[in-house]
Amino acid sequence: ACINHLNRDYSEKLFIEKILEVLDNGGHVLIPSFAVSRAQEILCMLYEHNFPYPIYLDGMARVVSEIMLKYPSYFKDYSLLEKALENTYWIKGKKDRKEIFSEPSVIVSPAGMLKGGAAIYYIDKIVKNEKNGIFFVGYLAQNTPGREILEKKVIQFQNNVEKIKAKVDWFSFSSHADMDGLTKFIKETEPENLILIHGEYYRMLEFSKIIKEEIGCNVYLPKNKDEFTF
Repeated sequence: ACINHLNRDYSEKLFIEKILEVLDNGGHVLIPSFAVSRAQEILCMLYEHNFPYPIYLDGMARVVSEIMLKYPSYFKDYSLLEKALENTYWIKGKKDRKEIFSEPSVIVSPAGMLKGGAAIYYIDKIVKNEKNGIFFVGYLAQNTPGREILEKKVIQFQNNVEKIKAKVDWFSFSSHADMDGLTKFIKETEPENLILIHGEYYRMLEFSKIIKEEIGCNVYLPKNKDEFTF
């Protein structure tokens, strides 16, 4: 069904609680995250909640974070970003990656859908232990390793499929408008025609029905190469 976002404070509280459950039990949590914005958002969130365990940052998110730190005027709360990154251990190489597993910790690393990136290094070590956790914090497209882990609790390793023993969960920290937000925007703009793109087909189909009922405009779900003239 079409959905609205959960209350942000509730989502953050639940997220932190779930991580602490794993780490208090001696495990590690891998947070596959988009390199731009989402990784930094997660680090700020952990810092704001006075997170008591080590936090590691790896992959392309390190490069992005370095760039962000050069442009303080572009951030609503640059001080928070700066403190969160200072409170994070930045992985510098293979030696650092091996040392991560010496004590319970959180690892924030791209790619968010596990299609590549430094996060792949940690997967093999994380998934085989029921004490560990893989917590997704962004959209998982169909036919991606992340989506398969979330829905089927399995992962493809070269020629074999392995069951996930680690805890798996997904948390909604979307920066996009939800169903109510999109509906409100459409009502305010009063379009005659509406084209829905960049979404899973069945979600857009359900949403189109709601828009037709509530607003009455023409709604289109185009296929590749479709053309429209209004």
